[in-house]
Amino acid sequence: MPAAEAARRLGEEGVLVWDGDFYAPRPVEALGLVARGGLLRTGISLYNTRSEVARLVDGVARIAGG
Repeated sequence: MPAAEAARRLGEEGVLVWDGDFYAPRPVEALGLVARGGLLRTGISLYNTRSEVARLVDGVARIAGG
């Protein structure tokens, strides 16, 4: 699934993530991810709750078909 699509679907569930190359275009290119829109990035910190992290993990599993 393209990174932008994954970001959109997670966003619809209230999970904020970003898509792109995050200032690392060469590694993204070397990994063959340019055509798929790059990577998906999360921003987890000590301020996030276990519930928020669980929502992220559950959301990724759901859109990955797992």
